[in-house]
Amino acid sequence: MNRRKIFYSVVLGLLISFFLSILYLFKPYSFIDHSKSRVVCQKNNVTYDLGPNLILVLDKNLDKSTDKNVRKLCEYAIINDYQDAFKTPPGINYQPAFAYEKAGSWGDAVLIGTITFLLIISIVDWLSKLIISNFQFLANEPDHRSVHGPVPSRSIGTGTRVSNLISIILGLLIFFTFLQKPVRHIYCERQIASKIHNFEKSAYGYGLQHVQEEEKRMSPAIKESLEQCLKTNNWFNL
Repeated sequence: MNRRKIFYSVVLGLLISFFLSILYLFKPYSFIDHSKSRVVCQKNNVTYDLGPNLILVLDKNLDKSTDKNVRKLCEYAIINDYQDAFKTPPGINYQPAFAYEKAGSWGDAVLIGTITFLLIISIVDWLSKLIISNFQFLANEPDHRSVHGPVPSRSIGTGTRVSNLISIILGLLIFFTFLQKPVRHIYCERQIASKIHNFEKSAYGYGLQHVQEEEKRMSPAIKESLEQCLKTNNWFNL
């Protein structure tokens, strides 16, 4: 394999790893719609909507703080016991009734990834032709005045099956070795931000003010949800 084919394989491998990153970032996910979800109290079958009652649910399993607040809500009919003046009921006294919404789709992810891939590959292809026409090292020419005439330019992706296979393997290695972890972190943060926006739209869209106590109460739930997402979410867990 000459230098030019090595150059093509490396560039194409980088583009493949970037394409996989785009797919990961925009892959679809489901979340709980706070405006359509509620909890049903077992004691008297009273239902409470999540958003208006400031019940933040980022995952199907409630975090410890939210679970504690919902138990008190069903037992004492108080939204939030900021001073922790009421005793927490010992057992679960509610039944969740969640409505799920889906954000994004694989079609959108593939479309965004493909457009980005083609745009970058067009730019890199133009740059590679410019470099090859000016640098003897990449053109692999012993002399610009070759008796056979100028060396024809080749586009990225027109290599042999072997070089294309090497590019695919290289792209997979780059993605899983270097890119998957930071991309996963961005994906989880983006997902949680979307869930919080859904909660705030449902909770504070009724004219309520976002109080400082709510910020403090939400922090443990956000941290726990982020850790859970980073632990369980990977490329093979779609």
